[in-house]
Amino acid sequence: GVLGPPWCELTEELAGGEIDLAFVYKSIVDPNAEITEGFLPNLMPANFGELYSEDELNTMIAFIATLRCE
Repeated sequence: GVLGPPWCELTEELAGGEIDLAFVYKSIVDPNAEITEGFLPNLMPANFGELYSEDELNTMIAFIATLRCE
């Protein structure tokens, strides 16, 4: 089954202003804070905020935000 939204969908939502970088950050460090319709809770690890530094998290978010999808 699908565990999360496709990368390109996230990038398009960021570009379209439907979500912002703070939402992506929160989704990584507290994935159960807001569950997108159609997805189940507790699928993503809840400890990414402890495992990764702020720089690493920001690098992940920058990667997602700058994907070029066709």
